[in-house]
Amino acid sequence: MQTPNYMDPFSIWKSMYTEMEPTISKSMQKWLESDEYAAFSGQLLTISLQMEQTMRKHAEQLFQTYNVPTKSDLARIMDLLIGLEAKVDAVEERLVQIEANANPPQEIRDQLSQITNQLDTISVNLLGNTSNNNRKRAQKSEDHANE
Repeated sequence: MQTPNYMDPFSIWKSMYTEMEPTISKSMQKWLESDEYAAFSGQLLTISLQMEQTMRKHAEQLFQTYNVPTKSDLARIMDLLIGLEAKVDAVEERLVQIEANANPPQEIRDQLSQITNQLDTISVNLLGNTSNNNRKRAQKSEDHANE
């Protein structure tokens, strides 16, 4: 029995690749280092960015149509929340200051208590003197009426 005489396609592909790879590699390296490739890459990048901007614009319009918040909407809300939080903190600090000032120290409370007691004493004395003066006036009026 004799083995059939046929060619192995993988060996053909491998030998062809081995012979052509250095030439193709050098050509590709030259192309990648050329000014034409840089200009071409720049144009592709510009086109890609324009397409991305167009896609974002259309996606945002679609989201607005269906009342779905966009990334910019959420960012704006976050900025508002941060501002609101700062204002709440400022109000809280002010309330703490007001509470601290509303509760005077014990020394001031004692002085206020003494002043209140002195005013009460003065009021009692004034009322007592007023009553005595009123009685004296009433007595004089009766005396004049009897004369």
